[in-house]
Amino acid sequence: MATTHIERLTPLDHLMPRAYDGLVSLSKQLLWLPGRIFLTTRAREDGPVLRYDDDAVPTLQDKGVINTSYASAVEGVMPPSAVPADVMPVPVMVGEATFNSGVPIFGASVFQFADKQHMRLFVSIHQNVVDATGFAQVVNLWVQNLSGAEPSGEKLGLDRFTRLSKVLSEDMSAVSTQSTAEIFAGHPGHSSAP
Repeated sequence: MATTHIERLTPLDHLMPRAYDGLVSLSKQLLWLPGRIFLTTRAREDGPVLRYDDDAVPTLQDKGVINTSYASAVEGVMPPSAVPADVMPVPVMVGEATFNSGVPIFGASVFQFADKQHMRLFVSIHQNVVDATGFAQVVNLWVQNLSGAEPSGEKLGLDRFTRLSKVLSEDMSAVSTQSTAEIFAGHPGHSSAP
């Protein structure tokens, strides 16, 4: 006769399906999210390049359980040394292989502390793609998508140069008739003194 085994589900087991569904929805809104950044090299001096496939989905890596207890990590105000580097979603330092294959734009990993009562989520987004405000917006969209709401269908972040040009077009037409000296003189921090 077969033996029945009962295993208690962890917080990760409850969250992972919704987190993945949220990532799928998020990647429909931000097509570049699962892409990679190819940084400047001597052979490629034109600056960083972003590459992505429009059907790719980013992954959430389950890094398992670390040896540190949550209580001891909190005692030390959660210093970076309390968390092993291998639970980070992307390497802290980019090696040549990663550099050549492109640095991931988005990385997410989750792990449990030794007590299996607490967990931690790490999210990283490459600094060449978004700043701190953009990072907060991406995380906010992911959280909204965790609720199960269908994405608006709007693909955010596409054709950024066109959108930026459109926003700046009024300002550009106003300054296009001015000389460089007039543009500099209009800046509040400008001084004509040597």
